[in-house]
Amino acid sequence: MRNPTMSTIQHFLKGRYAAPAFAALGILIMLMVILSGQAPKHSDTPAAPLPVSVITAKQQAVVPRITGHGIVRPATRHQAVAEVSGRVTMVHPDLQPGVFIPAGTLLVQLDTTDYQLALEQVKADYISAQSSLRELLEQQTNLAASLPLTTENLRIAKKELSRKTNLLKRAAISQSQVDSERRNVNQGQQEKLNLERDIAILPSTIAMAEARLNSAKAAINLQQRNIERTAFQMPFDG
Repeated sequence: MRNPTMSTIQHFLKGRYAAPAFAALGILIMLMVILSGQAPKHSDTPAAPLPVSVITAKQQAVVPRITGHGIVRPATRHQAVAEVSGRVTMVHPDLQPGVFIPAGTLLVQLDTTDYQLALEQVKADYISAQSSLRELLEQQTNLAASLPLTTENLRIAKKELSRKTNLLKRAAISQSQVDSERRNVNQGQQEKLNLERDIAILPSTIAMAEARLNSAKAAINLQQRNIERTAFQMPFDG
């Protein structure tokens, strides 16, 4: 025999008012929970401090090490090639695997004795070439100043020869006096020709002296670079 109460409840749950009834019931329960709740209590009493343990960290230099399996390749590789020859006089003690070396550190030093001697030799050549050029420039100045004087002396000698030649025609002087004056004119002409020749070839001589001076200067720069090439420095931190 069926229970009439259970039958009524099942009929209600299957009716069209079942969903609104459950929604209203849920809202009612939520309001009851909210209204019955209590707000959190606040306390002005500070919390008791908790004891802690501390240690002092000391700075130490350590070498980073990684242990693993496989193939390790450097991110940056530098291959130094010697540009000059020489005996190795110094190798940095830290130049070995696993040691950190900052950029600019001198790694290898070659003997510079031969390059220092060569540098002193080319410096002496430079001083000699500089002195020769200075003498040529002074000579050029002196020759340029001497040419007007030589020209004037030749003009006077020619004038004197003309005067004595006229006197010889009148038998006022001897032939030897005229010949002597003619030798003076010839000597003056030769002196003027030599002077003009020296002035003409002097620029090329000065140019050669300047070339020797520039060559000596280049040799000095080369030997200085060779001395710098005897030192191998670390190009980067690594």
